[in-house]
Amino acid sequence: MKNIGISPERRAFIRVVAGSAPAVVGGVAALVGGDLSAQADEANAKSYHPRYFNAAEWDTLTALVDRLIPADDTGPGALQAGVPEFIDMQMD
Repeated sequence: MKNIGISPERRAFIRVVAGSAPAVVGGVAALVGGDLSAQADEANAKSYHPRYFNAAEWDTLTALVDRLIPADDTGPGALQAGVPEFIDMQMD
């Protein structure tokens, strides 16, 4: 496999984040009974100011997690579950 410049520590972090994101989404959905308000989530996401990521990185992160775990008819997606905020807090 060709080395693309990602250190082993970053690979391990990416694996942990990717592996824990479904659990975070499932846990939040279970806590609120699976009934999340999309408008409230959008307002919370817009009012959150990242502490670790700059604006461009934050836009990229939110686009990535939304693409990886989109909302569907079975439950909320990563954005509704606050995954970008969780990642930002863990990185800080």
